[in-house]
Amino acid sequence: MARLCRALQYYGLIKNYGSAPWYSAPIATDDEEALYKTQDSRSLVVDSVMADLQYACDYMQEGSSRTRVTRYAALGYMARIALHEGTFRKYHEEISELAGTANSFLEKAVWATDEIMSSGQFEITGKGAAAYRDLFTNPDLSKNKEMILFSDYDKDLNRKNNTSTVLNWQWNLSRSLADSYLKSDGTPITEADRTKTFVDMFTDRDPRMAETIMYPGFINEGDNSTLPTKIVLDYGGLGQIKFLPRTDATYGGWGENITDLPIIRYAEILLINAEAKAELGILTQNDLNTTVNLLRSRVEMPEMTMNVPIDPALEALYPSVSGALKNVILEIRRERRVELVFEGFRFDDLMRWKAGKLLEKEPEGLYFPGLGKYDLTGDGIEDIYLIPSDANIPAEADKETNSLGEKLVYYRTGSIDDVNATVYLREGTKGNILTIKDMGTFQEPKYYYRPVPKHEMDLNPNLGPQLFGWE
Repeated sequence: MARLCRALQYYGLIKNYGSAPWYSAPIATDDEEALYKTQDSRSLVVDSVMADLQYACDYMQEGSSRTRVTRYAALGYMARIALHEGTFRKYHEEISELAGTANSFLEKAVWATDEIMSSGQFEITGKGAAAYRDLFTNPDLSKNKEMILFSDYDKDLNRKNNTSTVLNWQWNLSRSLADSYLKSDGTPITEADRTKTFVDMFTDRDPRMAETIMYPGFINEGDNSTLPTKIVLDYGGLGQIKFLPRTDATYGGWGENITDLPIIRYAEILLINAEAKAELGILTQNDLNTTVNLLRSRVEMPEMTMNVPIDPALEALYPSVSGALKNVILEIRRERRVELVFEGFRFDDLMRWKAGKLLEKEPEGLYFPGLGKYDLTGDGIEDIYLIPSDANIPAEADKETNSLGEKLVYYRTGSIDDVNATVYLREGTKGNILTIKDMGTFQEPKYYYRPVPKHEMDLNPNLGPQLFGWE
C-alpha cells in the first residue's frame, strides 16, 4: 500500500511539473546532498512509479472489499497512469525523445486492464438509463459489481457529501458536451441538430445525455419539489443532474447527502483497454464488443464498429490523431467523454492528448433562434421572454402571464459586449448563450506543465531550470 501511495504522489508531480526529485529511501535530516538535489528525469521518475505500481499489483491481496484498496484497485491505478503516460509521450513533441517508449506504457495499460477483465469479479450492471443513473445516485453501492473502489457515505456514521450542489450552483454545462452525445441511431448530430432549442435537443439522443444534463420538465424530487426545475440562463441553461441525489432519503441539502460515490469503476477499465489497444493499432471488433459495446448495450445504444465513419466534428477537436485506426480512436474519445463525464478525467485527457487548445474556446449554452417567448419546461407553455437589450423589463404587475397563471421571466438579450444585456447570445439577438468573452490563449507546450513554485526554489536553489517557457 505504501508503494502504491508513493506512486500516486509522484505521478501527480509528473503531471504537474514534468519532472521531480526522486527519493527511493528515507532522507536523513543532515543529508544535504539529498535534500538539495535537483529534479530527476521524467524517465527515471516514471519508471520508478511503474515499478512501485507493479510491486503493489504483485503483492496486494485481491480481497472482496470495494471500499478498501485491493489488488484490483492497484491494477486500476496502474492502468490509468500507464494510459496517461503512453499517450502523453505519443502526442507531445516537446518530449519527442521519449516517443519511442510510448507503446511500452500502452502495453502495460492493456496488461493491467486484462488482469481485471479476466478476473470475473466485475461487470457492467443493469439495463437502460436508470441503470446508468443508479451508479451516481445510489446510497449503497456495496453490492454493485461495477465498483472496483468507491467511497461509502452513511448518515449514521455522519459521512456525508455535497453532491446536491451540482445542479445550478454557479455553473452549467457546455453545449460542446451536449453535442457530443450521439443520436439514438448511433450517428453524430448534424448542423441542424446544433440549432435545436432546449425542448427539442434531447429527442432521440443517447439516454446518458438526459441522465447527465437537466432535461425539459425535470423535477428535483429529492428537494421535495413537484414542479419542473427552472433553468438558469445566466450560466448557460444546461444544468447538471448526474450525481444529483434523487430522493429525499439521499438528498439532505448542503453537505448532507448520503449517496455513495464511485472512485474506480469497471466502465473506466473497459475504456482504458479499448483506447490503449487502439493507440497500439491492435484493436479488433471483438475488443470493441467486450469493452465499449458493453457500455452502449447498457443504455440500448447501437454498437460501435471498426469501420465507423470519421465524424468531422471530432476530427476538428483532435487534429493530432492519425493512422489506420484514427476513426476508432476518435469515437473512443467520444465514448470516454460521455460515459465518464464529471468523474474527474476530462482535464487530464485534454492534457495527455495534447488538446489544450480546446480550452481557448468560449463555452456556449442553449441555442435561441431569435427574440421572443420560449417554453423551457417541455409543457408547451412559454416560461421566458427574450427582449432587446434596450427594452425595459416591465414592472411585476405588468409582466405577461402564461396559461398557468405564472409571470413570464424577462431577459434583456444582446451581445457579450452589451452592458444592458442580461443574457448574451453569440449573434446578439440569436445564437448560443455566452457567459465569458475571452478564455485567453493556451500556450503550447508551456501550459501542459506548471511552474515549480517560487517558494520551493527559494528553499532549494538547485531545483530547475523551469520547463518549456516557465523560466
